[in-house]
Amino acid sequence: MTEKNTNYDVKKIERSRKLKYGSNAIIVMISSIVVFVMINLIASWITFEVDLTPEGLYSIGDQTKSILENLTKEVTVYGLFDETKIADDNSYSKIIDLLKKYNAYDNVKVEYVNPNTNVEFMNNLDPDNVLGMTTNNFVVVCGDYKKVLKYYDFFESYASDYNTFGVVDVGSKAELSLTSAINYVSRDERTTILFSNGHDEFTDDYDYIAVSEKFTLNGFKIGRINLYNESIPDEADIIVIANPTSDLYPEEVKKLKEFMAAGNSVYVLMDCMITNDRFTNLQSFLYDYNVQLGYDKIKEYDTDFYLEGNQYYIFPELIRSDVNEPIYENFTKLMAPNARSINILRILNNNLSIQPLLITSEKTKLEGIYDDIKDFSGAAYVAVAVTDSTTNAKLLLSGTASFMQDQILINYSQYDAGATKFMLNNLNWLEGETSEMFIEQKDFFVNSIIITTKQANTVGGFLVYGLPSLILLAGLIVYLRRRHL
Repeated sequence: MTEKNTNYDVKKIERSRKLKYGSNAIIVMISSIVVFVMINLIASWITFEVDLTPEGLYSIGDQTKSILENLTKEVTVYGLFDETKIADDNSYSKIIDLLKKYNAYDNVKVEYVNPNTNVEFMNNLDPDNVLGMTTNNFVVVCGDYKKVLKYYDFFESYASDYNTFGVVDVGSKAELSLTSAINYVSRDERTTILFSNGHDEFTDDYDYIAVSEKFTLNGFKIGRINLYNESIPDEADIIVIANPTSDLYPEEVKKLKEFMAAGNSVYVLMDCMITNDRFTNLQSFLYDYNVQLGYDKIKEYDTDFYLEGNQYYIFPELIRSDVNEPIYENFTKLMAPNARSINILRILNNNLSIQPLLITSEKTKLEGIYDDIKDFSGAAYVAVAVTDSTTNAKLLLSGTASFMQDQILINYSQYDAGATKFMLNNLNWLEGETSEMFIEQKDFFVNSIIITTKQANTVGGFLVYGLPSLILLAGLIVYLRRRHL
């Protein structure tokens, strides 16, 4: 074979290789375009959403799903506005997106009605004008029961500028409000809670305003009673005695005993108070249930059990029990200011079942509040639950009343979740139902990384110069290898 023929064959092979690899590259490129177009077409046909927000702002939790799945009555959620005119950056767009999850369940229907163009609908929904509905409200309806939800029911806000009175939304309460409202209007029966108010106690309209709103959200009927002047109505289920500043009268104790004998429930909450009144009548009522209030003030010495800077603001530990079981696994912290101990008496009564609920650390000191009461060191109970098997009556005694006080929840909002769970779970046990909402607020926040100027320059230099250089180097290496193929 001549040199000319040899050179021709080499060039022919090189051309065939170039043609082969060039053709492969074209085929790969065309195939990639086809696959990309097909994926986009398929994606446009399939509705698929993933909530990537850290706290699941656009999702519903397991408790909501369980309630909606077990809902046996038809519930309608009316939005009193034209949803097509709500901009994407409007806060209500989040509510609209969330309600799509509710609307997917058989017994939940979501509708939007513009009250400006449908006045007749508004008149039919609230003929007596008692609901206080306005534009942009939501109304949850089931039969004759209705619940109005306003803007502040969906969002947690705070004043961002005291000069301009600007308000910023910092969290979402939408799931809690919507699910609670659905639960409220669809309940067959409503437990009635009466706050005693004859001894300057914490009541639903003073000191316990926030917790009372949570009671109402969960379908309870709230009222007040003066045990001395009034008879306990037949519809009452639970009487709450929260931090009385003076002892009960014998007539009041008698009414409480009769109320308990009928199989009802009493919830007594009492902080430590430095007073000469030893609450003899109240203690006699508690004595019948083998428990009493300690004449002491709890001071913690374990740093994990008290608020930094105040050893009287304690964090008692939740005890695993039948009462606490629903919240035990996901309980956070409960802060109990100025708490007192609860004593379980050594009285043999087989009809009574007592479950401790909260306990202090072993390093606790119980400081006696009277001269004849000695200090005591060691763990102490802060709350107990008692059941009388003969009457099915229930008593819950707490050595802390301020853990749910409005002022405490405002100043120490980080402990709101634990306090709310504990309080609502106690009511759940007292009424014997399992419908309380343990849906926490979902906070709006942005995760950020704080870096120094030097670190910022380093990262910027890498992105501007380093990364492009690496890409060029990789391309050059591929080119040099491919040109000899």
